Amino acid sequence: MILPDFLIGAHAVNERFGLLTRDAHRYRQTFPGLQLITPARS
Repeated sequence: MILPDFLIGAHAVNERFGLLTRDAHRYRQTFPGLQLITPARS
């Protein structure tokens, strides 16, 4: 799953999109400037 996550994150950074994810740690580590949208866990 590392390669698909990397491609999704790179595309979001390139297009200046926010990214909805439950795995914020992985994306923050690889793409520090990426705007992440993380749903609240209930």
